[in-house]
Amino acid sequence: MADWKKVIVSGSSAELQDLTLDTALIVASGGTGASTLTDGGVLLGSGTGAVTALGQATNGQLVIGSTGADPVLSTLTAGTGVTITNTAGGVEIAAAGSGGTVTSVATAGTVNGLTLTGGTITSTGTITLGGTLANIANSALTNSSVSYGGVSVALGASDATPAFDLSDATSLPLGAGTTGTLAATRGGTGLTSYTTGDIIYASASNTLLGLGIGTAGQVLTVAGGIVSWATPTTGDITGVTAGTGLTGGGTTGTVTVNVDYVGADNIILEAQDLSASTIATTDKIMFSDGSSDVSFANVSDLPFTNNTGDVESVANATNGGIEVTNGGGADVTLAVDINNLGAAVIASGDFIAFSDEGTAGDPTKKESIDDVATLFAGTGLTAASAVMSVDYGSSAGDAVEGNTTITLTQTTGEIDITGTAAQALGGAPSYTIGLANTISGDRTFSGDTITINNDLVVQGTASFQSTTSLEVSDRFVLFASGSASTGDGGIVVQQATQNVGELLGYDASVTRWGLDTAFDASGTAFTPDAYVAAVVDVAAGQSDAARYQKNGNIKIESGEIYIYS
Repeated sequence: MADWKKVIVSGSSAELQDLTLDTALIVASGGTGASTLTDGGVLLGSGTGAVTALGQATNGQLVIGSTGADPVLSTLTAGTGVTITNTAGGVEIAAAGSGGTVTSVATAGTVNGLTLTGGTITSTGTITLGGTLANIANSALTNSSVSYGGVSVALGASDATPAFDLSDATSLPLGAGTTGTLAATRGGTGLTSYTTGDIIYASASNTLLGLGIGTAGQVLTVAGGIVSWATPTTGDITGVTAGTGLTGGGTTGTVTVNVDYVGADNIILEAQDLSASTIATTDKIMFSDGSSDVSFANVSDLPFTNNTGDVESVANATNGGIEVTNGGGADVTLAVDINNLGAAVIASGDFIAFSDEGTAGDPTKKESIDDVATLFAGTGLTAASAVMSVDYGSSAGDAVEGNTTITLTQTTGEIDITGTAAQALGGAPSYTIGLANTISGDRTFSGDTITINNDLVVQGTASFQSTTSLEVSDRFVLFASGSASTGDGGIVVQQATQNVGELLGYDASVTRWGLDTAFDASGTAFTPDAYVAAVVDVAAGQSDAARYQKNGNIKIESGEIYIYS
């Protein structure tokens, strides 16, 4: 019966009712390599070769190995005093006569000082082990020597001068247990005596010496690359005296010297606040004469001879355009005041002032009103005698007068126009233009994009022609819209014949998608040449519904693949 059949792929477990092979399954694939086996025979491996079988064993036969060859079936051979009885599935081995008896045991002898006594025992008796361990030779013992500190001594022997290894020894008595002087390279000093005040120093590599104590006043210094005592040298400065322009000094300890700002022989002058004073001709000024010296001079000696007085005030001209503010002293403020100018009517031939930004220093210059009007007269304007006029006309750059009328005429079946037919441009003409409800005749709409905000109903054949591809922004396309019953439908890709091509369609009779070739697009139903297989992924939440239980469909469940058939 039709059902989901499991597809065996790598990593899946097989679920088979029967397995029929054209040839025997080889050993390397988990088989035996044999097509028949002996009934009741024992199977023998042959490496990667086919398994072989021994013949059916008879009563008492056993599988007995043979070095370098396959084992064989054979029965056991009875020896002296033994009988063997072979039965179905069993072997019985028995003694042919009575059992043996030990008749005597000898108990005499001495080895390594140990003796065994008790005589010859023929039935029952006692065996005694005696002797003394002192009689055992040292050489007869398993451990015949003693090792200590890297020195091995045989038992019973002696060593008067053993060379012990003391590398691991601790708490050695250096005073009583050693002799000689411990060298510097062994952690000692190599010295045998010291004098009070001695200083130990290295006179050379790995060599220590004692430097005797110095005399009073000497200091430790370095001479010839080693330490030694020496008397320090002293300076000959006994005191510091403050000179001209300085104060302080001293003969002991730390000496401080300060600059003297007050006195008749000053080198550096002390700055004072003279903002409330008036400089007199007899006052002094310090200056440099161009050399490294600094000199003094009277103010009266300065080379200033062309002195003039301060400006006390500036007169304010009536309607001069300048506002003057006198400060009552040397301060005078001038400011431009346009409102201060006299009023007049500007006319042709008059001038205006301007800043010439194209000239260095931006000087102020004048220009006639006539030239300014000509400068501002652009397209559609004409300037004459400082007056600008509008150019009316029908040429490019001309203006249109307000009383000029405009008339819009509609074409029936194309557009609808509402509003007065003829309206003056200066009267804010208003028209409403729209597409006609019914557009008659053949029409072509050009442009990159034509947008229809609502539904487009085509009563006839809609043909979409493009040099590339049809682009549909909708994510889903509805076919057979408005159908009240089920039926077939699909997409036809035309081939060499008009309206005939390859079909990808839905077969409503079996609720499956199918394929058909040479399909006439004017048809209303089709019989598929082949069906499109559907994949049901149960792990993804898809249901194993009856509509998908069709031959050739695939189901994926729990990591396994099934095909319906």
